[in-house]
Amino acid sequence: GAFPVVGGMWRLLLLAFFASVHAKFDVKKGGVLVLGSGGLIGSSMATWLESHDYSVLHVKNRRHIDLRVRGNLDQFNDTASFVVFLACEVGGAKFLENSASNTQIQILHNNLRIYDAVFPWLEERKIPFIFASTYLHSQASSYGAIKRAGEIWVQ
Repeated sequence: GAFPVVGGMWRLLLLAFFASVHAKFDVKKGGVLVLGSGGLIGSSMATWLESHDYSVLHVKNRRHIDLRVRGNLDQFNDTASFVVFLACEVGGAKFLENSASNTQIQILHNNLRIYDAVFPWLEERKIPFIFASTYLHSQASSYGAIKRAGEIWVQ
């Protein structure tokens, strides 16, 4: 069916891309694990998936499941058949704009730890996934740098 515009073109494109990979993988045989389902885009994605009868598995935020820790995704070993990787730890817009070097270094450190735990988990289990970056990847900030690193990592 048609995809609703849920908060902008970015989300529409993500949903359209998901629909295109749906035909390639048997996504409905297990659950779709949405990393970052507590965020703006992740919550819309999870809602859309659930409204289309997908079994959705959630990692809402660090308080829910800390993606920086290897092994924390093992609880999904037998249930996740596809992953939508939207998680990125930025601490909110005020931290993105904070130029304090310790804040920017912490953003880099936390997200590299997420990548170091999640990407090997996906690869070892051969779980297909979508990694969502951002138009801010070219921004001269730790957020832009970490998104560029994620793009490189998944190539």
